[in-house]
Amino acid sequence: MNKYFDYLKKNLGIIYSLTLVIIIPVLLFFSTYYNLSQFENNFDYLLRTKGMLFQNTLASFLEGFQGTDDEIQSMVKKLAEDNPDISELRVVRFQKDESTYKIVASSVEAERGADSDDIKDYLASSLKGEGTATLEEVGGQRFWEVARFVKTANGDDLVLKIKLSLKRVDDVFARSIFRTYLVIGLTSLILILLVSNYIRLSGYLLLYNKIKEVDQMKDDFISMASHELKTPLAAITGFVSLLKESEGFSQEDKNYLEKIATSSDRLKVLVDDILNVSRLEQNRLPFKNKEVSTKAVVNKVIDGLIDQAKNKGLEIQNDLTLENDLILVDEDRFEQILVNLIGNAIKYTLKGTIRIKSEVDNGKILISIEDTGLGMSAENQKRLFEKFYRIRNSQTASISGTGLGLWITKQLVEKMNGTIEVQSIEGVGSKFIIKFPLIKKKD
Repeated sequence: MNKYFDYLKKNLGIIYSLTLVIIIPVLLFFSTYYNLSQFENNFDYLLRTKGMLFQNTLASFLEGFQGTDDEIQSMVKKLAEDNPDISELRVVRFQKDESTYKIVASSVEAERGADSDDIKDYLASSLKGEGTATLEEVGGQRFWEVARFVKTANGDDLVLKIKLSLKRVDDVFARSIFRTYLVIGLTSLILILLVSNYIRLSGYLLLYNKIKEVDQMKDDFISMASHELKTPLAAITGFVSLLKESEGFSQEDKNYLEKIATSSDRLKVLVDDILNVSRLEQNRLPFKNKEVSTKAVVNKVIDGLIDQAKNKGLEIQNDLTLENDLILVDEDRFEQILVNLIGNAIKYTLKGTIRIKSEVDNGKILISIEDTGLGMSAENQKRLFEKFYRIRNSQTASISGTGLGLWITKQLVEKMNGTIEVQSIEGVGSKFIIKFPLIKKKD
């Protein structure tokens, strides 16, 4: 339980959202209910006023009336038919000789001539002209019942009673309440879904931050470890070079020293690759862009790798002939790109030629490194620039590598506003093309 409280303390937004889930529907309900209640009260008042108006109008007519009971019945019937809110309309006469009340006209014709024992008849008679209005509920339905004493020109004592139904307003009120409950329910559901999604996203955010923190720790550790490895590696390489120049070692000892040197070089390449990956991912690899001649850098790289190619019986063909070959790049990073690409061409080519050429297309210089090596399938080409990806088959099993070189190459090219692509046919060879914006010469 404590861990849930701790979680809520760290994420006060969840408490705020849960509070809204409760407060908003409650406020919405009370606001709607209050407005509807006011509407109901106002409508009740209007209907009561309407009943009193009917009553007064009819009373004024009856006070000067000298006709028959049938004429009163016709008037009552028409008035009831024209006003659907009138549930009952009666005119009751006080029979002085019998001291009873008799219905002389009614919206329900069957009631004519019957005695009325309603206490309101007596009450209205006793008030002598002052109308009464009472709110009643019968069988779940509400009514306004208004009654008034009327003295006719014939000397009759009449009681006029009108019963107005509140069914219409009650139905509207009930429907509105139902809609309110429905809206509140849907609103609550939406709010609950939003809060649950917010809680889920908060969890994902916390998880993401944890992963990011762990990933940062990993990068920092790799960077630190790689730096620490470079010093002893440099010492090992230096001591091996000194030992190789020393006298008194047998051929077998020299072979061992050569293997140590080779392994040290491979380990140095691995450490450099890991360092570059870490720096690229953290955007800590500096780029000092300047105008660079592609031909000059390519020639420099070829000079450094020519012996490696000759040892495998390979020919490096340099076909760079462009006069204007200036691009805006970091020279060291550009050299690293070419070392990776030409070095890979040498590594994966068993015999034949490695050809390097350049051309201009749409304001960009295209440098291609084409070999007659192992080549690769279309499926392998799709994943070639992924981190740690290496083509695994019987031909590449003996070739060492980390699977980082081409990923690093692609990152370096793109960070200097260039692009890289590969074209390859398995068993025929591969062609890597890098493109950079060409700097136009000033006239």
